[in-house]
Amino acid sequence: MLMAFMEALSAQSSAFSSDDLELTPDGDNLAYAIYTSGSTGRPKGTLLNHRGLCNTVLQSAVLARVLEMGERSGALPPGMGLEQLRPLLRVFESNLRANQRYTARASGQRLLLLKAGEVTHQPEDGGWSAMAGGGLERHVLPGGHHALLRAPLVRQLAEFLREALASGTQDSRRRALQP
Repeated sequence: MLMAFMEALSAQSSAFSSDDLELTPDGDNLAYAIYTSGSTGRPKGTLLNHRGLCNTVLQSAVLARVLEMGERSGALPPGMGLEQLRPLLRVFESNLRANQRYTARASGQRLLLLKAGEVTHQPEDGGWSAMAGGGLERHVLPGGHHALLRAPLVRQLAEFLREALASGTQDSRRRALQP
């Protein structure tokens, strides 16, 4: 039945003018419809507009590029594919949204800032001096964020954290013992 309809339509296509096809779709116009029986066995249709189609294609292209760069740099483990990268992107997007809503409050404590040396688009103190009532201890480590999480820099990062936690514990004990 569908084939007969398609053949009849193509036979009549010469009767249509190409002027009739001059459309400029906007983002809300329907791009395509997918029909499936789904898991219930009942036919269902899903409609996707041009904006959604462009976002889907763009996101897939961006993910493919991130995957390529991640594999080349060694940031991603071998064999990782787009299927594994998509959930990571959703986690990253959720964290980014939460970070945009988060407002840090000032602390009376001394704060420790461990900063990647290759990060140059931020203030020297990362904006933390205003939050650190007890002062800001700042250490700049070589490399970028990714390098900080890999050997040998991760050991240096861990040592800074270990020292900070040990001194913080000692400070807490001293304050508790003071009358």
